[in-house]
Amino acid sequence: MNTNTITTTFDAADLKILGQKHIGNGLARMSDFVMERGEGSYIYTDKKKLLDFSSGIGVTNLGHCHPVVTEAVINQVKTITHAQCTLGFCRPYVELVEKLLQIMPDESLDTMLFLNSGSEAIDNAIKVARKATGRQNVICMQGAFHGRTYGSSALSRSKTVYAHEVGPVISGVFATTLPYWHQLGVPAETSENAVVERAIFDLDALFLQQCAPQDTAAIFIEPVIGEGGYIPVPNSYMKALRERCDKYGILLVIDEIQSGFGRTGAMFAIEHSGVRPDIMTFAKGVANGFPLSGIVANGSIMHKMGPGMQGGTYSGNAVACAAGLAVHKVFKEEDIIGNVKSRSAELFNMLNELKQSEEGRKLIADVRGHGLMVGIEFKSSNLAIPAEKNVPFRGVGAKIHKKCIEKGLFILTTSIYDVIRFIPPLNISKAEMEEGCKIFKQSFFETASESRKYGEKFISVISSLVGITTFPYISYYSASKYALEATFESLKMETQHLDIKVLIIEPGYFRTNFLQEGSNIQTPKNPISDYAPVSEAMSEVFKEQDGTQLGDPKAGSKRIIELLTNSGFAKQISDGEVPTRVALGSDSYNGIVSKAKDLIDNADKWKEFSISTDHSK
Repeated sequence: MNTNTITTTFDAADLKILGQKHIGNGLARMSDFVMERGEGSYIYTDKKKLLDFSSGIGVTNLGHCHPVVTEAVINQVKTITHAQCTLGFCRPYVELVEKLLQIMPDESLDTMLFLNSGSEAIDNAIKVARKATGRQNVICMQGAFHGRTYGSSALSRSKTVYAHEVGPVISGVFATTLPYWHQLGVPAETSENAVVERAIFDLDALFLQQCAPQDTAAIFIEPVIGEGGYIPVPNSYMKALRERCDKYGILLVIDEIQSGFGRTGAMFAIEHSGVRPDIMTFAKGVANGFPLSGIVANGSIMHKMGPGMQGGTYSGNAVACAAGLAVHKVFKEEDIIGNVKSRSAELFNMLNELKQSEEGRKLIADVRGHGLMVGIEFKSSNLAIPAEKNVPFRGVGAKIHKKCIEKGLFILTTSIYDVIRFIPPLNISKAEMEEGCKIFKQSFFETASESRKYGEKFISVISSLVGITTFPYISYYSASKYALEATFESLKMETQHLDIKVLIIEPGYFRTNFLQEGSNIQTPKNPISDYAPVSEAMSEVFKEQDGTQLGDPKAGSKRIIELLTNSGFAKQISDGEVPTRVALGSDSYNGIVSKAKDLIDNADKWKEFSISTDHSK
């Protein structure tokens, strides 16, 4: 017996210590906030008030503690809390079935079963599909997420963590290509037709090589991929799946666990494609925070299951079903779908403006989604496509996420790619959406500024015209500049993959005192007789030039600063126009051009001699 003292009230700090010590480590947490209460679009923690753009990962679609839902729950608690589904009929259970059948995406979906969680709904869909078809195999999408139980985790391919070191999970599960540019390793600009054709090809190849259609019970797919990156599945691909399922007698299972109940601007996301599901699963938004999920199909499919093959102690709990009825009522009485469409337009406008900005063109790979199930992907993924492998910064999404929370916006990242997802309440107000967009924009531009400091670093050296062309009596000085420039040319090639910009600045003659004591370019005091005439001539040249040089030191300093900071000519460099050398002064420019011409003329003149030393072909 545990004899430790039991305390009924904890302050936030003690509560965290207790939780960290006694709650299983398999549960990951993105923060150490103690969420004390919620109201509408906001949650109140031990630290701060947060505008909630997570909705409990797409659950509290009507906001926290919606008064209609709260009232219904209180009334049900006063009536009966647990009417176990295998002992008889529960009034809220049956009434909710009747209400939900009215909003199904296809009239063929006429038989329903309630469970507790999305994972349970998926497990039951697998059982139903296998029983109804007499086949074992199921196909899922690479990048999909369907849950964490043994059955559902076998279909979850968004990350390896869900089945890491606990295998084997259930057999007979095969993954096929998701029509998504990053999953295919092609640029974000690749056309939808191209990625769909590739995905269909891979599915047909899977049928021929690994998973015969005659052995396949079902294809599972989320119409908007959730955990895998908030990726809307193209309508043409959904229709191609429907065609193949009809051809081979395979059941098409649509997972609406996160995308259902108005989240995408339609009651169910599959409505965007017009494709008919054979089986559909749902959860999350159905009861606005109470544990309820479901599976629905035609009776000819569902009734293949024998009595006792399905159910659960808490399945279809009376209180959760009462909450579901209240949610249905709110959808009927308030224009939730209309609000989703209006707020969605505002959110997409903000995100697309960011994408078109100078910073956005560097950092943002994609903006996508339907309704208020929206994702923004950055180019800083650890799994970079070939076109983005030289992006020098990583974790942009995580940095923005952290800043958003600091500023009062609760938001989530997702997937192995660098994606932030937006899942605000469906009844969020215009003012609240403006508040969230403002915080996100501020966080984005602050992160972009920090990324610029890293991603657009300069390694710069101020050399000299004599690093290209030299004069008598400055051989040591010229040699040092030649060596310096060769070093930096090599360094530029070595650091190119890090997007570090190497710039050699070559000043010409600037108006300074060339003949001051200790100058590098003073002529010898006592040259030997053979060198004396040249030394005297050069000394006269230096004296003549001293004080009359074309270069203005102030103008030169200003231009160097502009090159190395975010102003003036630096914009050309930030847009990719990065020279190896920049001449400073017209004499430097003319000297470089003259030297280049001499080199080309000399090379052309001796071309035959040069190539005569090659191996004969």
